[in-house]
Amino acid sequence: MKTQSIKSLPLVSIVIPAYNAAQFIGYTLNSAIQQTYKNIEVIVVDDGSKDNTADIVRSFARSDSRITLISQLNSGVSAARNQGIKKSKGEFFALIDADDIYYPQAIEKLTNTILQADDTVGLVYTWSIYIDEKGNVVGGCNRSQLEGDVSKILLETNIVGNASATLIRKLCIDKAGYFDREILPGCADWDFFLKIAEYYQFKVVPEFLIGYRKLSTSMSSDFTKMEKAYQQIVDNAYQRNPNISAKSLSISKSWYFLYLSVQSRLSRKYNKTFIYLYRAFISNKKIFTDSYVHQIFVFTLLEIAISPIGFIFNMDNATWKKFLRRLKRSYLPTGNILEIYKITPEPLSK
Repeated sequence: MKTQSIKSLPLVSIVIPAYNAAQFIGYTLNSAIQQTYKNIEVIVVDDGSKDNTADIVRSFARSDSRITLISQLNSGVSAARNQGIKKSKGEFFALIDADDIYYPQAIEKLTNTILQADDTVGLVYTWSIYIDEKGNVVGGCNRSQLEGDVSKILLETNIVGNASATLIRKLCIDKAGYFDREILPGCADWDFFLKIAEYYQFKVVPEFLIGYRKLSTSMSSDFTKMEKAYQQIVDNAYQRNPNISAKSLSISKSWYFLYLSVQSRLSRKYNKTFIYLYRAFISNKKIFTDSYVHQIFVFTLLEIAISPIGFIFNMDNATWKKFLRRLKRSYLPTGNILEIYKITPEPLSK
């Protein structure tokens, strides 16, 4: 991107909700300020952290005037996102969680896409790849090519994947409203997308531009709360549109249980994996004609079968760990993802 054109570009506000995020906030901030799209502001909303998250953000802000820290009492991720959006000055805003990362051209490509679209497009999303604590790519990704009027399919399955993969026209808030603070964190972003989709079209950038960090302590590992959060968004959607068909709801439940089966598999909670696969089948038997579902079933069985071997040959063995990582990546649709994104942003030294 040419330096002389920066001031003529629309401002993009990057909103980062943060709670006890000291371990990863440096990576997230560094990935934001190193974007090829330079006309940005970065708003970090510290949601009552008890660690030194705020101190780390202040250290970055001293070196980069585009970063602003807002502190509030602990009120939840939705309240933090809402506060950041309200304080934002950009024509567009992007949302990224405090443990995820942008790859260098994420904001540029998202912004270019929405600028080339007409005003009926309110949200642009991109693909995200799962990364671990060290930023290594692990099994799993979000990749959809669906766009346009996605209101029906978005209820059936969250094609966007996560909030970190989005760029949104700020005017959408006037019709769709803000994040619903009553919804549990696991699905609050999905509910937000659904509200936007009722009024606006979506566009997609079909590239892996987001590193979506999967942690054993994350909300997406608390399956009971995830189920409750899902039921909340379904209830909200039905209240807004009582004409939602029973077929759409059954498809939605089936794909969501399938999603939980994948998450439980990545957490090595194999008993839950099979329980969720069964519930997915009960909700919509046609889902088991999908080849992706077959792969989940086969690889889960394979992982269970080889687990005892790992203990015999020492689970700390580097070769064994490498084999397990390759196995987890085995169902990824893109084979060269490691070569494309093998270098992840490092936090600036302070």
